Amino acid sequence: MSNDIVKEMNLLLADEMVFYQKLRNFHWNVRGPAFFQLHTKFEEMYTASSLTVDQIAERIRALGGRPLSTMKEFLDSSRISEQSDVPSANHMVGELQSDLEKLVEFTNGLRKSAGNAGDDTTVALMDDLADAHEQDAWMLKAWLG
Repeated sequence: MSNDIVKEMNLLLADEMVFYQKLRNFHWNVRGPAFFQLHTKFEEMYTASSLTVDQIAERIRALGGRPLSTMKEFLDSSRISEQSDVPSANHMVGELQSDLEKLVEFTNGLRKSAGNAGDDTTVALMDDLADAHEQDAWMLKAWLG
């Protein structure tokens, strides 16, 4: 399979890992009147995100590649920004919604590349990821009002 697909998948893996850690950060540090609601939602999201990163890494291996695996590699490669501050709950939700929209864009780009390469399995994986990210982005946008 194409080394270009593996490279793109490693970029997505880095994006998803930084997003996963951001979800953990926000889960641990959310405060305010929406604490219980958001604490639970962020846990639901990081649990799903954990499965996502595993699927991407295993797909990279199935394609004969080596998935990125260190925090340094993830941070150096990610197009999603790390969040070291503890923003307000509304800011957290808005930032996650924005990140999810970026992830949809990235997965759709990778889906197109995989389709052009005849890699139907990666296309299917990207379709599933884009669908899940679109739904989460919509829900967070609805929460913001």
